[in-house]
Amino acid sequence: MRIAIEGGEGVGKSTLIGLIQTLYPNAVVAAEGKLPNKEAVYAKPAILQTYAFAQDRARLNHTVYLPNKNRLVVTDRSVVSNIIYQGGGRLGVDGILYLNRVVDPDFSLPDHVIILDSDPAFNRERLELTGRQMDSNDLKSLEHHEAIRQGYLKFAQTGLVPVTVIRDIHQMDTSAVAQILDRIIGIHGHL
Repeated sequence: MRIAIEGGEGVGKSTLIGLIQTLYPNAVVAAEGKLPNKEAVYAKPAILQTYAFAQDRARLNHTVYLPNKNRLVVTDRSVVSNIIYQGGGRLGVDGILYLNRVVDPDFSLPDHVIILDSDPAFNRERLELTGRQMDSNDLKSLEHHEAIRQGYLKFAQTGLVPVTVIRDIHQMDTSAVAQILDRIIGIHGHL
């Protein structure tokens, strides 16, 4: 089973992945979009950004996802990020999925997506307090980040893949988050 952790900048993806690693020590963890030249990729048109991320995803598919298809695999981001960040305009959901299938005929969507949701102003404050090195995407306007947030919430309604939205994970008790994870993993028969 592959679970993708999604959400805007600073929502707590890394925090949740750390908790998953504690609760499920045999889980395989991967991160998509950790390109060495990410700033240069962001400067390109959306289709070229999507292509670069699709190439990275294909590499992970053949080195991590497929070899571990019978294990719990957790990814920091997925093709859903491309749908939200690069999917506007002419490319759209269908175009992004098509491009991923062209790059990798073995491409598949995650089995479940967890979308973390919280206020972008709070998220930016968190990033600043943690001393994170801010990239050009992090530094975009709060309006941009709110649009990304709304894109994720809209995606949750598409039915493309099973989605669980967790709001304000930073204010939740660890045991409550663990129960949500147990339910998701149990639904897919991996508990």
